[in-house]
Amino acid sequence: GLLGLSIVVALAREATEARRTVLTANDELQARLAEREAALREVHRREQDSQRRTVLLEERQRIVRDMHDGIGGQLLGLALQARGAGADPRQLADGLDASLLDLRLIIDSMDTAENGLAESILALAHRVRPQVEAAGMALELDNQLRPGDPVIGSRATLQVLRVLQEAVANALRHAGASTLRIEARQVDGGVVLRVADDGRGMPADARPGRGLANMRERMAAVGGTIEVGDARPGVFVRLMLPASAL
Repeated sequence: GLLGLSIVVALAREATEARRTVLTANDELQARLAEREAALREVHRREQDSQRRTVLLEERQRIVRDMHDGIGGQLLGLALQARGAGADPRQLADGLDASLLDLRLIIDSMDTAENGLAESILALAHRVRPQVEAAGMALELDNQLRPGDPVIGSRATLQVLRVLQEAVANALRHAGASTLRIEARQVDGGVVLRVADDGRGMPADARPGRGLANMRERMAAVGGTIEVGDARPGVFVRLMLPASAL
């Protein structure tokens, strides 16, 4: 009986030790797996950051080429006009203003693209506020986008900023308003941007011009759409970037 009891105790002790060994090995395995998963996540994050930097660098290089072909060509044309006889000073000044504006938008798009569209909207509002207030209008900004989100790249950001700037410029030229409002929010995974004034509204016989066609083309280039309508009072311009475009 004592021998049998000793055997049972020994077997129990061995089973306990085996169980402890298994649990220890399992804990060590889980710890190693956790470390491996953390290392893989870090490698994945670094690869994503590297790919993102590569894409941004390529976008910036394309923008620089566009600057050379676009603004460079505009300035060359203005220089030739200035050297010619009978140059119109007002036309030259308007051309220079347009070139400077486009250059500022390009700089803003490259400076803020990595920080997200929310930052780009803030930069645009800061840029146009002096113009709006100089025209006797108040500027209201309702930016509900989250900081750092969404990031759509430098070129897409530039296209969006150009469209918003054109909407603001149209309001300054034609609205006769007291207030201009810029809104930005996320809807159904996408982004909706809106510029609205409380001015005289659209004439009943108004027809879409080349400016609106350019705005539509810019939005289509980034996978978005644009809508212009009666804000009652005033006019609104709504830009929509669906989730697939972000």
